[in-house]
Amino acid sequence: MTRILTWAPVVVAVATATGIGWKLWPYHLPMDLWTACVASVLGALTVSLGQAAALLQPQITYRCRHCAFTVRLTFADAVENRRWQEAAQAHPTHLPPR
Repeated sequence: MTRILTWAPVVVAVATATGIGWKLWPYHLPMDLWTACVASVLGALTVSLGQAAALLQPQITYRCRHCAFTVRLTFADAVENRRWQEAAQAHPTHLPPR
């Protein structure tokens, strides 16, 4: 499942960018403009769909109560969850409140 969520956004973005490039080809655009259009669609869709796919993965987030230290875990076992939960509460740069 993880590999599907990792590669699916890339495959969809490449297919969409190829389709847009194919539709723009008959208009005889300059090659640099055509390349810029296709590359921008490819980049924007890859990032957007990648972030959407990341939301579908099960995540656990641990935060320090006193600062901005945050840990996000995906597909972690119980031991690793506990280890990072403790690390979030007592990380090396943790400063106690005054």
